[in-house]
Amino acid sequence: MILKLDRHLFALISALTVIACRGDDPGTTEGASSTSTTSDSASSTVTTPTTTDATTTTGTTGTTGTVDQTTMAPTTDPCADSGGFIDCNGTSSGGGEPLPNGAECGSDADCESMNCYKNMLVMLSVCAECNEDADCVAAGTGTACNLDLATQSIACSDGQNGSTCMSDEACMSTHCDAVIEIPIPGLLPDTCGECSVSDDCPVMDDICSPNFDFMAFSGQKKCVAPGSVENNQLCPSDEAEGDAACMSGHCTTATLMGIVPVNICGECDGDGDCDMGMTCMPAEASMAGLTGSTCV
Repeated sequence: MILKLDRHLFALISALTVIACRGDDPGTTEGASSTSTTSDSASSTVTTPTTTDATTTTGTTGTTGTVDQTTMAPTTDPCADSGGFIDCNGTSSGGGEPLPNGAECGSDADCESMNCYKNMLVMLSVCAECNEDADCVAAGTGTACNLDLATQSIACSDGQNGSTCMSDEACMSTHCDAVIEIPIPGLLPDTCGECSVSDDCPVMDDICSPNFDFMAFSGQKKCVAPGSVENNQLCPSDEAEGDAACMSGHCTTATLMGIVPVNICGECDGDGDCDMGMTCMPAEASMAGLTGSTCV
């Protein structure tokens, strides 16, 4: 399971890297354009190599690594990268028979369920019971379309806390929120949680704080008692609420992949919070997890 989840971590890293590098123009370079024209004499001397049936094969499937035999460039194998979601015995119908749940698809029309679920996080596009909350409501099978990486399933749920969701109405708690704000719409689905803001908490003075499991890529917002969140755990983005939620009294900000801000409980806000002669090192966030600020 850890190996399969590592693919999901790689997918998010790749997607965030695209955002960070969006200034690069993939258009034609001067070098490329200069090669698009050749003289008649030069072209007449070029001999096009012949190929056999074996060398024109565009790639192999069913293995982790594939190579285009013509260009010798690696190709993508969806069966290897899907983390177990894709049924490699079924592929896009292309106008043929509708496909069962779990088969790779290109559009809703490919599927028996008429639902082709797509998500860049796990690099999948597969037939499923649902691809939006409305599918579950219409079928009477639930209120939320839940993507569960732990069980590798896409199915309707009753909107219990932790289920992925698209609206407050999908959740039993009536609270559907992003636990971590990622600048790629739809990459990390919103989830049902206990609260959206602290005023939603039934116990006075409790704080609505984010909770996230990086290995399972799941989480929710929960009501927590003041001073109960341990170091190296997420805390609210509001400065006053963040400090109040942490046992240490210190909630500071780090950036994930340099672009996604996350707030983490730690030991200090500055050198003044540490013993004499010690330095406050800032919080850090990576795909391996969170580290709050520390005195060193």
